[in-house]
Amino acid sequence: MEFAMSEIVVRRAEESDLAAIAKINAENFAGNRADENAALEWVSALFRANPAYQYFVAVKDDEIVGYIGWQLHGGLLRPEPVIELEQLAIRKVSQSQGVGSTLMRESTVAIATWMRENNPRLEGDIMAVVWAYTDNLGALTVYARDFNDGAMGFRIQYDGKSESMLRLRIPGTPPGGSRPV
Repeated sequence: MEFAMSEIVVRRAEESDLAAIAKINAENFAGNRADENAALEWVSALFRANPAYQYFVAVKDDEIVGYIGWQLHGGLLRPEPVIELEQLAIRKVSQSQGVGSTLMRESTVAIATWMRENNPRLEGDIMAVVWAYTDNLGALTVYARDFNDGAMGFRIQYDGKSESMLRLRIPGTPPGGSRPV
């Protein structure tokens, strides 16, 4: 399944995309900062956890410019499932060009569709959550555009920094349609 907005194409990640995902991960996250081998090991492990963890990539001009990772919580057949936007990263040269917002919106549609098609016990809404450092106003601003239930939680993370949780309620039945049986 592919989605397009202007010249950005969002699609499910494939194993052949892992090196590009790792490069973006090493560029953006302290846990693998500047170590593409460690990043590749990390993203490969998460990729193998599919369907509990699902990656999507943003492609622009035939190049992967960003990725997003969604983690399902509590099993694959929860009546009211919870998914977490666990990672969102954009190449530095492609930031502030709408890639993150497009990737977030289009992958949310794809993961919700996947859940509707693969969870016969789905009874209620799908809850999507994202955690961000409370002092990271840039990330919180981007997330708040789509996670419009607002701040729904707070925690102190491993490094002692505070995080805020934003939530988005996705209808279990798509607007104007019925859920596949």
